[in-house]
Amino acid sequence: MSARPLSPLPLRFGALALALALLATSTAEAQPRSYARVLREAIGEFERGNFEEARALFLDAFELEPSARLLRGAGMASFELREYVTAHRQLRQALDEERRALTDAQRAETEELLARTETFLGRFRFVVEPEDAELTIDLRVPEPEPDGTVLLDVGEHVVAAQAEGHLPTDRRIVVAGGEEETITLALEPEAPPADGTPPPPPPEGLDRLSRGLLIGGASFAVAGLGAFGWWIERRKEAARCADASGDGGTCLNGATLDAQARGAGATTWLLLAAGATGIVAAFLREPTAETPATEAACGAWEGGAACALRHRF
Repeated sequence: MSARPLSPLPLRFGALALALALLATSTAEAQPRSYARVLREAIGEFERGNFEEARALFLDAFELEPSARLLRGAGMASFELREYVTAHRQLRQALDEERRALTDAQRAETEELLARTETFLGRFRFVVEPEDAELTIDLRVPEPEPDGTVLLDVGEHVVAAQAEGHLPTDRRIVVAGGEEETITLALEPEAPPADGTPPPPPPEGLDRLSRGLLIGGASFAVAGLGAFGWWIERRKEAARCADASGDGGTCLNGATLDAQARGAGATTWLLLAAGATGIVAAFLREPTAETPATEAACGAWEGGAACALRHRF
């Protein structure tokens, strides 16, 4: 990055103040008091080194009474703020402005300062392919000069481009000052699928297999709840039979009731486990466009229950 030489602008504070004060004095009778007040405030802020405030006030005064000398003051403030692109434009406008044009001495000083700003900025021409791509610099749409080039302050900048049907791209450039370059940004088209057809949309919701798992799991869960009720009923019957035998009575089917209770308990837990597995698998399974076929067979008997699954890939 180019080192910025010591600015001689502080030496010109007096000249600037004198020139603008003369301007204010010569037009005080013809201008509203607000214009004279704004002008005095602009000169005062510039002399105190408050360049942002001075620039804003110079531009406010320009809105009230256009003058090349006010644009020159704004450009000098922008230079001191190291906003060289803005300073370049304002000084250029001051030279072109015909209303209360610059004196010969002011014009010479402005041209000298304008030349100095060009050592602290780069001039770039951007070529983007395709031509309708959107170009941004530091996340902003650039403002080209009349010749189509773009001025950038010294420092690092991010140039990005994007277009429909193309992959976005970006590039970092470091402006040292004084460059005049052409930068080409060519966007690559998005790669189509191998067969040339657009990719299928992702499946929405549960596919056929997932729905089958969900329905099957829910059915097993309901059956498990029914088996649970049967298990409770068999246990109660077995308990009453045992109580009758303990009181000296006779229970002829005690062994059968115990076996049925054990079978009902095993069946209950197997059905509930199968139901929970099916429901969880339905929601955890990643759906696909084509679902492999799955066959399931389950059975229950007095002593227990079991399920068999066969999956074809």
